[in-house]
Amino acid sequence: MSARIDLTGKRIGAWTVVEFGGANKLGQSVWRCKCDCGVERTVNAQTLRTGKSKSCGCQKPISIARKLTPAIPTARSGQTQNWTPEYRAWMSMHRRCSARNAAMKRSYYERGIRVCDRWADYQMFLQDMGPIPHPGYTLDRINNDGIYEPENCRWADCATQSQNRRPHERWGT
Repeated sequence: MSARIDLTGKRIGAWTVVEFGGANKLGQSVWRCKCDCGVERTVNAQTLRTGKSKSCGCQKPISIARKLTPAIPTARSGQTQNWTPEYRAWMSMHRRCSARNAAMKRSYYERGIRVCDRWADYQMFLQDMGPIPHPGYTLDRINNDGIYEPENCRWADCATQSQNRRPHERWGT
């Protein structure tokens, strides 16, 4: 028999693992968990570890932990490692579309690609997009010639994004 992995305090989707709940009728380990919406349930350990169980089914779009805007680091501290993946995506989106970003000017700013006014506020961006559904997903514009706005953006994996790009441009022509 393998040693039990302690999940107490871990966040898995919208679940926060509260404590070990013993074994179910089949002898499988279960954990008492609390969903972001407040519902408490006993959840099978394997479904937690594999990600099959992410919430109570409440369809709560934004977890409580991610509702808080991450602290914006000062130039002096530079501690970007505490930023959530969603906040990093939001910052990168704004950086790409900035007129001051010379490296991206041709690909974004000069093509008229900008961020919608609503998404100037991180909270509105997070409310519209919700949390990243899976590690490795990034922000993707459905129409590459469109702006960053709720109707034109999604979280997508690398394979999806590689199929969604404009033809390669020849530089200098």
